[in-house]
Amino acid sequence: LDELTREDDLAVFAVFSSSAGVLGSPGQGNYSAANAFLDAYATRRRQQGLPATSLAWGPWSQSTGMTSDLSEADLRRMARAGLPALRPEQGLALFDAALEHPGPALLPMAVDSRTLGGGGPVPPLLRGLAQPAGRRTAASGEGSDDAEPLTRRLAALSPAERERAVLDTVCAQVAGVLGYGSGDEVGPEVTFKELGFDSLTSVELRNRLGTALGLTLPATLIFDYPTPLELAGHLCEELLPDGGEDETPGGAADGTNAVDDATIREALANVPVDALRRSGVLDTVLALAGGPDADGRTDGQPEAAEPDADSYEDVEVDDLVRMVLGDEE
Repeated sequence: LDELTREDDLAVFAVFSSSAGVLGSPGQGNYSAANAFLDAYATRRRQQGLPATSLAWGPWSQSTGMTSDLSEADLRRMARAGLPALRPEQGLALFDAALEHPGPALLPMAVDSRTLGGGGPVPPLLRGLAQPAGRRTAASGEGSDDAEPLTRRLAALSPAERERAVLDTVCAQVAGVLGYGSGDEVGPEVTFKELGFDSLTSVELRNRLGTALGLTLPATLIFDYPTPLELAGHLCEELLPDGGEDETPGGAADGTNAVDDATIREALANVPVDALRRSGVLDTVLALAGGPDADGRTDGQPEAAEPDADSYEDVEVDDLVRMVLGDEE
C-alpha cells in the first residue's frame, strides 16, 4: 500500500496498530513487535514527507476481532488496572482527533488515573499519569488495612481465627481479580482452574497477594496450592512460620541469643587453642573467662608482673572450656 500510493496526493494514510506495541503485552511478544513496526513505518513515511499516522489502539469494548475472546471478567480486570475498554463512540471521537494531530504515532486509549496500577505494575510510559497510592486507594473505594502490620494482627489471633483471616484475604483478592462483588462469592475449596484462572490472572493474583501480605511469592503459587483454602494455609505458614509465638528461633523468649553450655563446649572442643590465637579471638575468649589475655594482661592491669608467653600455648581444650563456662572443678 505504501509503494502503490507514493505518487498519489493522499490526504490521509492511516494504519491501525495496537497499544501492545507501545506498552507491551504479556504472552504476545510477536504481536507487540509487529505493531511496533507499524508505528515505526508511519514515522519513517512522515520523515520522507509523506502523510502517515499510526494509531496504537487500546482495547475496545465491542466484541469483534481480537476482542471477541475477552470475557466480562477480562474487561472488568482491565478497568480495575486503569485501562478500561473504549466504547465505540469514544473510539470514533479519538479517530477524528487523531487525524487532526500532527504526530505520526499516536496512542488512542482510555486511561483512568484513579485506578491505574490497581491490577499490577503500571506500564513505564504511563507512570506519570498514576495517582499516588493513597489517593488511588481512596478513589477506587478500596480500604487499606495496612496501618498495623498484618503479622502483628494475626499473631494476636487464635490459630483458627488466623486461618480464617488469611482465607478471607485470599478470597477477597480472588474476587478482585475475577470481578466478583465480594470474597463471599468465592468457594474456599473450589480450584482456581474451576474458577477460571489462567496464566495472566494467576500472576495478577500473585501480585495482589504479595502486595497485600508483604510477601515475595512465586509465579506458580496457585498451581502449587490449587484452592483458596490450601493457599491460605500456606500463606499462614509464610507469615508466621513459628506459629505466632513471640520468640526467636533458637533464642530465648526475650529475643536474646541463648546458647547452652553444651553448644559452647562442642564449638570450643573443635578449635585448637593455637588457632584461636592466630585468628585473633583468643583474647576475647579469655576475657569471657575472666582471665588474662594472650599477652598476660587483665582489665585494669596494664602489665602482669611476669607474664608467661607460653601460658596458653599448651592449655588443654577441656580446661579452656571450663574457664569460659566458669566451671569450678
